[in-house]
Amino acid sequence: MATTYQWSDLLLSVKPYVQNIPTSTIDAAECDKINRIIWRTYYWRWTIDDLTAIPLVDGTQDYTIADADFYRLFRARITWVTTSAVADEKSILEWLSPSLDAAGGLYDIRAVATIGSTTIRLDRAFVGGSGNTFRIDGEFQMLPTKITTTTATCAIPDDYVDVPTAGLTWRYMQLAKDPRAGGVVIDGSGRRQFTGQYASFMALLQEMKEAEDSGNAQAQRFPDNPLGMGGWGHHWPWS
Repeated sequence: MATTYQWSDLLLSVKPYVQNIPTSTIDAAECDKINRIIWRTYYWRWTIDDLTAIPLVDGTQDYTIADADFYRLFRARITWVTTSAVADEKSILEWLSPSLDAAGGLYDIRAVATIGSTTIRLDRAFVGGSGNTFRIDGEFQMLPTKITTTTATCAIPDDYVDVPTAGLTWRYMQLAKDPRAGGVVIDGSGRRQFTGQYASFMALLQEMKEAEDSGNAQAQRFPDNPLGMGGWGHHWPWS
């Protein structure tokens, strides 16, 4: 599933929708927009990197993230380095309050949260005891590289080339004011329904999520609607 194509290759199939509209000055921006829509939709494996290990300090709850390209946490664990790298996986929550009046060790701490993109907070201050070495490690989703030229390589693997192509087709249909572009309709229950080319893009994006589903991340650990569920018709599971 190597990536071998550039964004300019995808534009060749969508430019006919705007053949009478000069778009050269916005092509890279449109590619960047579609890439970011796809990127933030899921924890794609090609967007994941190892978190730089963070040494734990007794009495400390907040720890600085060393990775400059950190976007959001995917998995987190505390590793007991001193004893053959014993590790315990932690739940990832959206928010944790300061809690220095409580302290705990490897198995007492059950959850972590990120504060912005700079800090990992434990659910309580850490205490490991003398002579032991512990660290936070795990994986995170990187920030997407900004696309400033259409000759940039598309990070999405070849097997899914139809997804960014469908996204760009939707955007260029919008630019051309093509009624087939479609969009989002909110029904009486407040649920989102997609129409036209936008619906095609969303359907392909959902298929890619199902194919790549690896679970146990922030939004995937206990999903309300598990990926792969059937019978959703025109209502997408994340709507």
